[in-house]
Amino acid sequence: MNLAELLEKLGQNKKQAAEFYGKYKELREQEDALKFELTDKLHEMDLKTAKGNTFTASIAERPTIIIEHEQSVLDWLKQAPEIEEDAYIGLKRTEFQSFAKGLLKRTGELIDGTDVIITEYLNIRENKKWANLIQH
Repeated sequence: MNLAELLEKLGQNKKQAAEFYGKYKELREQEDALKFELTDKLHEMDLKTAKGNTFTASIAERPTIIIEHEQSVLDWLKQAPEIEEDAYIGLKRTEFQSFAKGLLKRTGELIDGTDVIITEYLNIRENKKWANLIQH
């Protein structure tokens, strides 16, 4: 391709990408509004799950561990028998949050100096029967 052809092709691609992005953004906004409306309906009906012909929606919860007092966390870690004493010389937040979330899930124990925030979200998945019919 010569320079003019490259420029034309690039310009057309850029224009088309902008159009697709605009449509994508519009669809995502519609999706967010529909999720909000569906979540409200599920709460009104005191349901955690609803199944349609093609899709199933479930309200799920995701715990997030918040470190409120780092020194208390470090003290707890030093006293925990199943943890090597020098494993947490400094507190690596991501690794610690994964550890604390696992401990909370397994034992229900919340580590001193931490708190948990539960975030609710809507999970949408295609029903297996419907998905199998489409694939065959």
